[in-house]
Amino acid sequence: MKIVLYKDNLATGRGADKAICSLADELCRRGYDTTIVTGPQEVAFSFPVGSGVTIEHRGREEVADFVSGFDVCIAAGPNEILDLTHGGKARVPTKTIVELLVYPKGFFKWKHPIRNWRLKKALALADVVQIQIAGYAESLSPFVDPKRIVVIGNWADVREPPAEKGESKVILYPAAINKSKNQLLLLKAFARIAADFPDWELHLYGKAVPKYGEKCRAAAGALLGEGRVKFFDFTNDLPSVYASSAFMAYPSLLEGFPLAMVEGMKYRLPVVAVDALPGVRDMVLDGETGHVSEPTVEAYSAALARLMSDSGLRTKMGESARAFCAERYSREGILAQWERLLARVAGE
Repeated sequence: MKIVLYKDNLATGRGADKAICSLADELCRRGYDTTIVTGPQEVAFSFPVGSGVTIEHRGREEVADFVSGFDVCIAAGPNEILDLTHGGKARVPTKTIVELLVYPKGFFKWKHPIRNWRLKKALALADVVQIQIAGYAESLSPFVDPKRIVVIGNWADVREPPAEKGESKVILYPAAINKSKNQLLLLKAFARIAADFPDWELHLYGKAVPKYGEKCRAAAGALLGEGRVKFFDFTNDLPSVYASSAFMAYPSLLEGFPLAMVEGMKYRLPVVAVDALPGVRDMVLDGETGHVSEPTVEAYSAALARLMSDSGLRTKMGESARAFCAERYSREGILAQWERLLARVAGE
């Protein structure tokens, strides 16, 4: 089977880039003739792709003709299906799966009704629309026939963790520092209880939107002083960071698929999330693999304190998180779902 994945830009450094490159690699390893087509500028991808995957560069107006020679096209996002259908005007000349890597309401912009109308028409021209979290189906159903919606998540694409987890007093939050990731809530919640846990630190990993990043740094300094909060840039060695952390804070308000959360669970990290994150209860089993808190400083600080004060609870929840990740988000399990979907769409 010949498969082409289309993403207009794979140099953003986001988790979506990693998911697409990893999927292409794994399909290639399983014997599929796999091609990635991306924008015309030949810039380095954020994440590596194996030599067996063909890379092609095409302009937006050329992509639809290019994919006609393949059995299945995976369009990795709303911009991509708009390009392939010429703004919702023409069917893609091959069987097509639209892979939605963001929360559905995140790409229907209320300020852009004409684009929304075109996108709804474009999605109607695809054979299947794939989402990554079951809880997103309801928000997508006004735009896509529920019969054409398929749920397939991502696997934890990191090396195996150490056999034993060492003791740590570091709370980790690996995410771009911006308003939707909600770091200010975490900083205020940590500050509320920091005096009760003087040995604990908060580590934030991710590139910052300048204005919001400045707010976060100012809040950390004003609320906690020096040393209790550490800011790090994006790192390519998150597994080492997971292995040296006690648990993960994840107060994000909007995700396509929180890949870092799943990777952390593989490394036995319980998660403290907020119930304002769509689909969060599909990802975090409240009281088993972590806590799902109300998005208030009081509630979130209490959830943090429960894990900070009880090493036995951290261990128990961490083991449950690892088991949950292995059951729901294993590489083999996710790829088996993709292979079934590809065969179905191709008519094999």
